[in-house]
Amino acid sequence: MRYLIPIFLAFILVGTVSAAGISSPYWEDHPLSMGYGETKVVELNFQNMVGDSPVTIELNLRKGGNIAFLDKTTYTAQPKTHDTIIPLTISIPEGYDGGIQTIELEAKTVSGDTAGMVVLNSGWIVSFNVIVSEKDVPKSTLTWIIVGLILILIIILVLVLLIIRNRR
Repeated sequence: MRYLIPIFLAFILVGTVSAAGISSPYWEDHPLSMGYGETKVVELNFQNMVGDSPVTIELNLRKGGNIAFLDKTTYTAQPKTHDTIIPLTISIPEGYDGGIQTIELEAKTVSGDTAGMVVLNSGWIVSFNVIVSEKDVPKSTLTWIIVGLILILIIILVLVLLIIRNRR
């Protein structure tokens, strides 16, 4: 009998499991690289693949609020969906100190009116780093600049040789 109660509670709790979550194109080992004066919109993906009811979350930007912002803070994912996009805009000012900035976004599920009942909500934290540095000149552009300078030097050299030859 004493084993029946925990088994019964486990079966009841299995029905209340939520499988909603948020995925990000960036994470600890795959940071976002940006340059000064640059703005990007990072699309976070809110999913609700398991369950038969919609899941609503409220977002709170815990770290990185000096360069990142959300258009709105509440999103709802319908059941059996994986395509609710949460746009997170990241903007690096020209005079920014640079370095590495951590972006940490906290998501908590929001319950409807519970009329005084105790409700357990779930939550997630999405975190990634933004590396801020000067943008490198693409190698192809740098190659063309070098080739152009060499051609200009060759033309100047040929002109100098022609002038010296004509003076003799």
